[in-house]
Amino acid sequence: MIDPDVQRRIETMAEQAQRFAAGMRDLNGEGADDAGLVRAVCAPGGRLVDLQFSPEAHYTSTDALREAILAAAQRASDAATSGLNSMVADMAAGAGGFGADALAQVQDQVVAYQRLVREQQERVEDLQRGLHRP
Repeated sequence: MIDPDVQRRIETMAEQAQRFAAGMRDLNGEGADDAGLVRAVCAPGGRLVDLQFSPEAHYTSTDALREAILAAAQRASDAATSGLNSMVADMAAGAGGFGADALAQVQDQVVAYQRLVREQQERVEDLQRGLHRP
């Protein structure tokens, strides 16, 4: 027979894991450039999932528009990473030392997402450098 306290903790952790999984499905970060020309939405890992342009973007030079897109995408990616870190911190606070293996797996996943974000940032920088070539 399982100790009732242990059973409650297991049930609480299962509920937290379900909330975390649901939160991961819905987790996106949003960002915009300073001029408000571009709004970007990124998923964890930096994957761009949406890009919107203001009507004024039509009258913007390609160089300025490229810079606006890069700024908005970077801010959206940063926001997604921040949201993921916040979710992990909330889950860790609720774990109370119980289920440390599950928490370690989540932390490993965060590290993997952060690595993906860095790789995406490097790709954006490579693209940006390539656009500056004559």
